[in-house]
Amino acid sequence: MDKLHFDRTDYSVVVKKRAPPPSSWKWEILSCREVKPDKAIIVYFHTMVTANRAGKEALKQLLDKLPVSQADIRADHARLPRERFM
Repeated sequence: MDKLHFDRTDYSVVVKKRAPPPSSWKWEILSCREVKPDKAIIVYFHTMVTANRAGKEALKQLLDKLPVSQADIRADHARLPRERFM
């Protein structure tokens, strides 16, 4: 398998409760190719929602740094609205 190929759908944000209150929540970015997190934050958040928002922002920044694959280009093209001809 080509190690330079990255599929954006391989990555996801997971929020976990890992500490006692009040700051119990942290996020991790996981890849279906890896058992351990690709990126994890050691900062804990007060709520699951704030941890999830921070994780999604970090995932967006990570994906922006990855090379764009042909599969990503085709997937983006498939999501474009189709023009209707009458």
